Amino acid sequence: MKTINFQQCDVIAYLEDKILSNVANENEMSTYLDWIWNGFISKLNFNTYKNLKREMYKVWKGVK
Repeated sequence: MKTINFQQCDVIAYLEDKILSNVANENEMSTYLDWIWNGFISKLNFNTYKNLKREMYKVWKGVK
């Protein structure tokens, strides 16, 4: 079974797309602002980052 690993830039691009589509929630907006201002994802927003990766995987598989 092939595993897929998304890079941080892929996750941020996916998040930017969600923001532009007005479907991002408050936690996702906070994660994006954290990345823009600090250049990295803080521990406070890491769960949101992991959830985005799971969501991207589901979209990639065609489940969502």
